[in-house]
Amino acid sequence: MWLYPRARSSPPTSSHCTTTVRLSCSIDPTPGPLSSHPTARYWPEPHLFRPARFLDPSWPRDAFAPFSGGARICIGKRFAETEVVALLAVLLQRYTIELGDALKERVKGVVDERERREKAINVIQGLTLVPTELPLVFRRRLV
Repeated sequence: MWLYPRARSSPPTSSHCTTTVRLSCSIDPTPGPLSSHPTARYWPEPHLFRPARFLDPSWPRDAFAPFSGGARICIGKRFAETEVVALLAVLLQRYTIELGDALKERVKGVVDERERREKAINVIQGLTLVPTELPLVFRRRLV
């Protein structure tokens, strides 16, 4: 039994609704976890992939919450962060990673960074972002 109810998977409803909105059957009204992340209020050029923005120690902590926050923060947050760093360290130590030929062809001649990223990586948004395909080539490093 839960002391407090678990987080909702759908938005809360109101009994004081004054407007009826009809949605197509193909529309999912549940906001995705990333719907609040690309906000110009916190980030200049929020839709550009710029991981370096998190290197500044004063980046707005409330603007990016991949593990939620507060009392209901994901219990596996610290483990996930540690595991990702360890995995990347081992991969980069043992392999060089290059773009696959199919990916190189797809982005060939595209100059705009955002358009290049959209052509390169197709994702499906669910609970997390899942790439539909990501043709990378891992070559074993010679010691």
